[in-house]
Amino acid sequence: MSKRITIVISNDGQSRLGVGEDAHRILGRMGIVVRKRASHIRPKHPLLRWLFILIRFVCNDDKRFKPLVKWSRTWKCKWMVDLRRSGGRLVGPFAERLVAITYEVQWVNANLDTVYDHLEAHILKGRK
Repeated sequence: MSKRITIVISNDGQSRLGVGEDAHRILGRMGIVVRKRASHIRPKHPLLRWLFILIRFVCNDDKRFKPLVKWSRTWKCKWMVDLRRSGGRLVGPFAERLVAITYEVQWVNANLDTVYDHLEAHILKGRK
């Protein structure tokens, strides 16, 4: 996966940032801390998907469980990319998680206007 961030600046001066492998670290150094999830990558199998979500919900912010979270990313299963939150669709299955991530990053960067419009609508809907 490439180590880059896509930045698009429109004629009206609005900037839109895409994603890349180290995007959160680079943006943090720049003082930009607003991050919005554009998609989810989860196992296709319902039981594994449920377990994956449970591990993330219970363990993700607790450093004691970091090995468990890391292990769940190595599962040998089919993976799905859910882009519906950002105006896309459910895509897959992918044989490897890394292939799913690569697809996700390419799709988000290629569809930044759609992604931002949907995420912005999602945020505004939550504020009502």
